[in-house]
Amino acid sequence: MRYSSSSARPLLAQLGSQAIAAVSMTLPIVVLFAAAAQGIGVGLPSFISRHLGAVST
Repeated sequence: MRYSSSSARPLLAQLGSQAIAAVSMTLPIVVLFAAAAQGIGVGLPSFISRHLGAVST
């Protein structure tokens, strides 16, 4: 189910086709940045813990 898409549709329809095009164009970029941030947020602590664990043993 796409909750955000269906709830934003009436608002975007009132704003016009340029607003829909802008959202359609920027959504993949926002998702890419979110994925990169999540990867860094998960990967960096893992890297630090493994590095600290290797130094102390």
